[in-house]
Amino acid sequence: MSIDLPGANRARIVGSDAIYLDGEHDRIPIRFMGHCDAAGAGTQPKAITNWEAFEGALLNIEVRGAQESCIIGSAAMIAPGLAVTANHLFDDRTLSDLDAGDGSLFVTGIRSNCVDQWGVRNLCYDKHEIAYLSLEIMSELSAGWSFSQFGISTRCPDEGERLTVVGSRFGPMELTPEGSPKFGGEVYAAVGEVECAYFPFRLGTRPYPVISLHCETLGAMSGGPVFDDDGLLLGVVSRGLHEHTDVAWIVGGMNRAVRIPWPTGLYEPDSVRVMDIDPRILQIKGREALTTSGLTTNYRSWPTSARICDPESEPVDRGGGWLP
Repeated sequence: MSIDLPGANRARIVGSDAIYLDGEHDRIPIRFMGHCDAAGAGTQPKAITNWEAFEGALLNIEVRGAQESCIIGSAAMIAPGLAVTANHLFDDRTLSDLDAGDGSLFVTGIRSNCVDQWGVRNLCYDKHEIAYLSLEIMSELSAGWSFSQFGISTRCPDEGERLTVVGSRFGPMELTPEGSPKFGGEVYAAVGEVECAYFPFRLGTRPYPVISLHCETLGAMSGGPVFDDDGLLLGVVSRGLHEHTDVAWIVGGMNRAVRIPWPTGLYEPDSVRVMDIDPRILQIKGREALTTSGLTTNYRSWPTSARICDPESEPVDRGGGWLP
């Protein structure tokens, strides 16, 4: 399911080895970001000070209505004009307002020297918790600007492996004298050990692939990226309860067809499956672990030491599974 949101194209792609925006800049490179230094972070979320290390790839999602605006969660840029987040952030009321044109979605990315502002052109979501945002840059692009994004890995993490969870938490919205929304908040990180990886779902709790972590998260960290030690994204924050966090495993959303209208001409005009996006602009380590048959995604876990829990939570030997 998807919702198209209004917007205007202001740039045109005239090359794709690097990204060229006609009439704005000669060349805009892509930078793959690692995760921040989470030294000192443990199972309890801790505010971090080097948030600028993400250079705009860590995003905050804002729902803007006629009377109010609020930050509802986090997201991660994974390709030019494409971000991943958690489906549960968009409740029925928000979806209804967006579909009726009574609300708008925006995202912001904080850099070391500026803030990127993006409009959301399309929201793609389904029952598997992974949601995608198709974005269009709204702020002016300064000299030296680059697309900042995270690489993805389909690897099955080992039990006991430590993963880093990152997300933002913002306070109530205030209005500036000019009437623009203003938010204050922090970027938080937590580090937790993998309890188990579930595929194709976790029976009774999550109808989608899940990585269970022993750590806490805060509200509005939902949708934030979860990294391994190589700085590659394995999933996004889904739900937290006491000292446990469920991560929506990215393998559950790789067969999704998404519409990415900006940058113009970079992607297929109608839609493209995430796993089929040009590897020069979407880095997926272990792309070959995913195959498809119609709407079914087949996943072969890797590395050979990987252990996947079945839906009844019992560890099983290395194997794969299917995802409807």
